[in-house]
Amino acid sequence: MRPRAWRGVEVLFAAVHARSRGRVALRSADPRARPAIDPGYLAAEADVDVLAAGLRQAREIAARAPLSDHIAGEFAPGPEVDDDETARAWIRRTVLTVFHPTSS
Repeated sequence: MRPRAWRGVEVLFAAVHARSRGRVALRSADPRARPAIDPGYLAAEADVDVLAAGLRQAREIAARAPLSDHIAGEFAPGPEVDDDETARAWIRRTVLTVFHPTSS
């Protein structure tokens, strides 16, 4: 196996107690028809608040030694995301689920 051209560190954050609620609805009276599922991600502004705070904290962690001694720069979201407005926009564009739809 060839070594990678670059190495990285990843700091993840999540809205564990999300306030957003999705919706499941019938599409038709046909019991074989798949339901309409809207997960409602980030429907509650409080979830965006939590994730923006998580991004700030992740950056604080990465900026402290000894971890900072091994970090040359930030890949994502990157230096252009430098205030609350751009951070919130980045979060809305890139948010992913961690596949715990039943609150497990």
